[in-house]
Amino acid sequence: MYPKWRKRLATLIAGLMFIASSLSVLAAVQGSKENPLITLSYLTDVFSKTVVQETDQRILQDKTTYEKKLDDKIASYRTELNSQSGSGGTAGVFSVVDLASGQMLTGSIGCEIMLRVGSAQCVSTGSPGLIDATSGTVLENNTSLVKNHLYMVTVEGRSVKAVGGAVKLMVQGSYSVK
Repeated sequence: MYPKWRKRLATLIAGLMFIASSLSVLAAVQGSKENPLITLSYLTDVFSKTVVQETDQRILQDKTTYEKKLDDKIASYRTELNSQSGSGGTAGVFSVVDLASGQMLTGSIGCEIMLRVGSAQCVSTGSPGLIDATSGTVLENNTSLVKNHLYMVTVEGRSVKAVGGAVKLMVQGSYSVK
């Protein structure tokens, strides 16, 4: 019949074919939907770049959304402050007001005024004119303001008039300029 070496060769070939078919089945299972095979190069070159791009895009969208909300909130607060302060100025915030010679700033009750540059006088039809909060005294009609003193309007219609040139005032509260 067959010599021994042929039987061995046939057995060896059959065994190799069995091993090859088993490996091809195992290779088919690897990388399938149930058992995916992912390489390191895919993770570093494709997947991580995609994740970074999507994350950056999401952060940019969220940043834009939050900036708009913040801007809307700030505008709302400004509107509220301006409605509280009246015709000029902003409640709770000092504003720099420039007056030319002869111009008058008339403050509402509670308005605070500080002379920074130039010369100015108190204008009032009665007493008291302005309250000097720095020295605790009363400033009457046609009396000069002292630089860097804080004055308060406690009676409606009290004013500060620029005399002898340009004047720079710091004003907090509601006021009008004529």
